Amino acid sequence: MAAVRTFLRKYWILIVIVLWVIAWANRDWLAGQAPAGEDAYAEERPIEVPPAVRDVEADEDAAAAEPSPRPQETPPEPEPAPEPEPVAPAPETEVSAVPQPEPAPAVPEREPEAEAEAEVDRPTATPETPITAAPVTEPVVEREEVVAPEVVETPAELLSRSRSVARSRGPGAAAEVLAAGLRELPGDVPERADLYGEMGNYHFTAGNFTAALAAYDSALKALPEEDRIAMLRRLAPIYDRYHPAGRSHLDQFR
Repeated sequence: MAAVRTFLRKYWILIVIVLWVIAWANRDWLAGQAPAGEDAYAEERPIEVPPAVRDVEADEDAAAAEPSPRPQETPPEPEPAPEPEPVAPAPETEVSAVPQPEPAPAVPEREPEAEAEAEVDRPTATPETPITAAPVTEPVVEREEVVAPEVVETPAELLSRSRSVARSRGPGAAAEVLAAGLRELPGDVPERADLYGEMGNYHFTAGNFTAALAAYDSALKALPEEDRIAMLRRLAPIYDRYHPAGRSHLDQFR
């Protein structure tokens, strides 16, 4: 009994499945009905085919019974055209027999004298000269020559321009600007002495001592007598060093 209990404990699930399969196979017998055999299948009514299916099958049978159409015959290939026979050249006799065109009748030449007479009798066409209108001459109006007035710089403008030139181009160029401006100024301008003195300073800075002493001489000549003494005192050391006669050269301006 212990062995049976051990077997049932291990394989009870398998036993249940086997019993269920047996009961499912004998379900009709367990329900009290007779099993369906060959007689039962024989008593069943035959299945009728729908009319639409019968019509389709009849059409397929009729189409299968009809003879298949004959394949189309391929047209025969065209025969190649015969090659043209070479034309033999005509003999010389036949060529000579061809009628030649008659030459045109010669035109009689005209005599040169007759041609000259015809040209003389022919009226000569005179060329038409174009009619041109006479040119209309405009009265000459004498234009007055407009002379632009010379613009003379004032001493202040000349001094300012020389200083700007000295900054941009050097003292030598500034001295040339003052020399050109002094030639344009009137001789009675009181600022001439200052301009000559400035020009002498530019020459002295540029190293041209001879031109500087000449400019100082011109400045002393333009100065009034009461203003010369102060300038002579300032110029005395310069003349002692750079003038051959020294400061004795300044005695003529006292």
